Amino acid sequence: MHRRAFRPEASHRLEDRSLQSGMGGAAGTVELPAGRLDGILRQVRLSYFLYVRKPNMEQLRNHLQQAVVLVPYGREDGLGEKINDFLHEVHDGIANGAPLPVYTASRQTINLVRSDVYNRVRAGDVVIVSGS
Repeated sequence: MHRRAFRPEASHRLEDRSLQSGMGGAAGTVELPAGRLDGILRQVRLSYFLYVRKPNMEQLRNHLQQAVVLVPYGREDGLGEKINDFLHEVHDGIANGAPLPVYTASRQTINLVRSDVYNRVRAGDVVIVSGS
């Protein structure tokens, strides 16, 4: 487990204002309730469902941003940029007549969020706790 120390001279982003310390312990560990992770994934599914019913790429992007901002270390891990890549693939897939581009992007986004959280759990940065 890593301990994080506050570094005020760093940039304005919260993730950039911490640094790894040589001290052990769980002080830098983020607790993520399992219910919150389920809620994030539900919101991602709902965002894509709403897009299928009323295609509005900007609204889809905003809904996904609202969901993904709740993922611990999501900004640091570049989730937003990766999801934007999926959305570009949706746009290109629709233009090229690809089969099920929205469904594919939905699955990719859900798998990305899950794998990001579970990688952070394995690294000791996040602990999933029962409850909401």
